[in-house]
Amino acid sequence: MAMARGLNLSSACLHRKKTRMSKANTRILIIDDDQDIWKAYRLVLAPDLEAVGTPVRQLRELLAGSGATTSTNGHQFRLSFAKQGKEGWETAAAALEQRKPFALAFVDVRMPPGWDGMETAARLQQLDPDLEIIIVTAYSDRSCDEIVKAVGSPHKLLFLRKPFDAEELKRLTVSLTDKWQMARDEEARSRELQTLLCTSPAAIFSLDDAQQTLSWNQSAELFTGYAAADVLGEKCIFHRIAENSVCRNCAGTCGLDKSPLVQHEFSITDREGNTKVLSLRIAHVPASKDRPAKDIGGFWDITLIKQTQERLSAVNRQLQKEIEEKDRLREEQIQLERKLHQAQKMQALGLMAGGVAHDLNNILSGLVGYPEILLFKLPKDSELRGPLLAISESGKRAAAVVADLLTIARGATTVRETVNLNNLVSEYLDSPEGGKLRTLYPDIAIRTHLPPEGNHISCSPVHVKKCLMNLLTNAAEAIATSGAIEITASGRLIDEAEAAALDVKPGQYITLSIADTGPGIPSADLERIFEPFYTKKSMGFSGTGLGLTVVWNTVKDHEGAITIDSSDQGTTFTLYFPESREEAIAKPLRKNIAELAGTGTILIVDDEQQQREVTGTMLSMLGYTVHTVAGGDEAIAYLRDHSVDLLLLDMIMPGLNGRQTYEQIIKRHPGQKALFISGFSKDQEVERGLNLGIDGFIKKPFTLEELALAVRKELDLVKGRGDLNHDGDNPR
Repeated sequence: MAMARGLNLSSACLHRKKTRMSKANTRILIIDDDQDIWKAYRLVLAPDLEAVGTPVRQLRELLAGSGATTSTNGHQFRLSFAKQGKEGWETAAAALEQRKPFALAFVDVRMPPGWDGMETAARLQQLDPDLEIIIVTAYSDRSCDEIVKAVGSPHKLLFLRKPFDAEELKRLTVSLTDKWQMARDEEARSRELQTLLCTSPAAIFSLDDAQQTLSWNQSAELFTGYAAADVLGEKCIFHRIAENSVCRNCAGTCGLDKSPLVQHEFSITDREGNTKVLSLRIAHVPASKDRPAKDIGGFWDITLIKQTQERLSAVNRQLQKEIEEKDRLREEQIQLERKLHQAQKMQALGLMAGGVAHDLNNILSGLVGYPEILLFKLPKDSELRGPLLAISESGKRAAAVVADLLTIARGATTVRETVNLNNLVSEYLDSPEGGKLRTLYPDIAIRTHLPPEGNHISCSPVHVKKCLMNLLTNAAEAIATSGAIEITASGRLIDEAEAAALDVKPGQYITLSIADTGPGIPSADLERIFEPFYTKKSMGFSGTGLGLTVVWNTVKDHEGAITIDSSDQGTTFTLYFPESREEAIAKPLRKNIAELAGTGTILIVDDEQQQREVTGTMLSMLGYTVHTVAGGDEAIAYLRDHSVDLLLLDMIMPGLNGRQTYEQIIKRHPGQKALFISGFSKDQEVERGLNLGIDGFIKKPFTLEELALAVRKELDLVKGRGDLNHDGDNPR
């Protein structure tokens, strides 16, 4: 700069060569009563020892000793250990006396029987305010607020959660030792600079009693850009260039009327437009006999100091953010592990359910089918009708339990249709199950809040009504005596943020809420409430422990969500279903069995003799000509010499299954009509068969009406083409 010409030696000495940070202080104090934790610190902070060829024996001896020299990312760490807080304090005090202070201390929160971590940290801060302290704590220990309150100043206090991550520990150690050294270097530079400024004539000026400039040296010119000729005899220059009002009414503002020496920091804009932070020291010299009063001041540029302080603050903030982010990621990991554990339990239950469902449903087919056959043949006034109806009803209830297991297995893919949710609620409340609930709990009011229009969803009506039944039953049992249950349906737009929280896609949803006035659900039970067989009720007396599990799986299968809000005033379950834009399909009127009778030849293919007999008898009663075989190979052989109008194929059989059998048959008889029968709901094998041209699927156990409707629907399509074969004996 041109104005720097002629700068004398004393002012030139203020120019400094930029220097690197001093060699870092890598002395670290670890205070923990667990020596296994000591080993962990050694292993994490000494990754390079073995790599340089140190024998294993020497390496172990080195790691076992207190004060071992380690290296991490180019830093040579020297670790000292203490088992108790007082011992750690004494170690730190001795280090200070030897002028070898520690840069960083890791302090465990719990160290019985002596000082705990909070007292130790507080005493260390009093002993050495420059010491960086990391409180090592577990989730079950004291909160951060409690620790800060107990320790005192939070400026050199960080927290590390157990179990800690090795990389996190390395980063913290390197960053904080660097930070400690930067702070010490900055303190040394500040002391040196202040000494130079106080002892040199650089940046010295004086003012008379009228605040006019009397003197202005070359360093002042250098700092401000204003030459002496520009300021001498003029009003104090700081009145013009200071960015705040520190110099206005100088004597009063600076405090010279109260103290002979004052100091201020303020920003200026120099002649070249640069913003600088100056530290000003000014003293008032009273008048004497031979000279008037004046003010003498000195100032220096502390911009670099302020910038360094800001950088240090930024480092602290960044470290805190990294710790908070690490905690957040760890919490997310815990939640994901819980979800994985839950999914694995569901999968295990699903495998069990899938393994027994087919055999159970074959057995239940007899319990449901034979009573219907006998009821069809008995006169209406027969005394046997009551017991037979009870047997049939028991079979259906057992089949419902199997259906629950299949729903939990998530293999129970359901056929969906567009329905009005209001209708499903009304149908359940008007059903025998709804009537039974009101009979058992006459003092519980069940109220509905259903909008007159809308509320269309694509769902399996049977499963949604089962959800409603389970939730209403649980609500009534929770209330037990008198109270109210509110059923509310409404439309709701779910945005991206809420969708992420619910684990669903954003969009329009229909919500179904069931709120009760019961005593609420304990928080410990809320975490496990959807687990299979988890119940506080007497098993067998009130349900199977599968009710809420079925609700959860049904909602998930429908791409929805479920939430619980529970307090001592009651509990609210809210189910979310994606809204359907399609109109609800009107249900066909129930037909008389006689109306479902028909003609045609049907071949039943099933490896279970009882299933063949039950199904064959039902079809014969309906007027069909029936033939049966016990497997896929027999069916293929039968069709070489005979033709049939319809095949009923069991899906799971020894040898060829139903899909494989049909695949072989249509090679010789293209267009052969068939229906699948299975103890499972639709699975991938059934779907593959349907893709071959099969139009229908019947789930075991089925009633006479369900079988009649499915067969009649399929044969009506064939009849429309005039393809019915009535004798079944014509070779193809």
